[in-house]
Amino acid sequence: MDRLPWQSAAADICVAVIDKTKLMPLSGRRTQHAAQQTAEAAGLTFAGQQLAAVTSFKYLGIAFHSSTCLAGAAAPARAQLARLAMHNCRTRCAEVGIEAAPVQLRLFGTMVDSVLSHGAEVWGVQLAAKAACCHRGSAGSAAEKLQLSYLRHLLGVRQSTPNAALLAETGERPLWQCWLRRAAKLWNKTLEERPGSLLQQALLSSVQLADGAHPLAHTRLWNGVIILNPPYPAVSLHFKQEN
Repeated sequence: MDRLPWQSAAADICVAVIDKTKLMPLSGRRTQHAAQQTAEAAGLTFAGQQLAAVTSFKYLGIAFHSSTCLAGAAAPARAQLARLAMHNCRTRCAEVGIEAAPVQLRLFGTMVDSVLSHGAEVWGVQLAAKAACCHRGSAGSAAEKLQLSYLRHLLGVRQSTPNAALLAETGERPLWQCWLRRAAKLWNKTLEERPGSLLQQALLSSVQLADGAHPLAHTRLWNGVIILNPPYPAVSLHFKQEN
């Protein structure tokens, strides 16, 4: 951050650092109040001004919360936006008379899942690990429920219809499997970056956080799930090795 004003001046741009930079602990505290106190006690400053402490923050469309895990904050927020997209998708299909299931499934991927799974490379991994450990094959997250509700509506079946039957009938994969593949793609793309790139440095410097991770996959950090790579039956993943 100390280099930002110099870089901004060199590029002849204006960056409102103080207005856009907030201080927020990521989990670690049971309540919002405790998290707020921790952030304020840190007393971090920039250019002589104290950074504002907040309990929630949204960056690039992804919601972060001080007393909730990343998946717990991001997934419901994405699902809420995706419900509107799903309604628009159904309305549009009705207006132009689209009834073919394959077409509606493609539209779901284009209009709904693009909203629903935005940033899932990061926040979806924890939910994927939990789903993989679940005997029913689904963690029951808000995002997964939205996908399944769309499939039930498309097929015109009862609420009691098993999730596995819905996915098999439509040829769709569970969202958590798609999230894992996206995470693997992000991992591999990062390792392909030029040596010393900011993205690669950020990823590799966090690898050590996976050491001594909790044995339960769905309680680990993102890198703990990816690096330790717990067994995911029915999902073929290929992770490049760091140099």
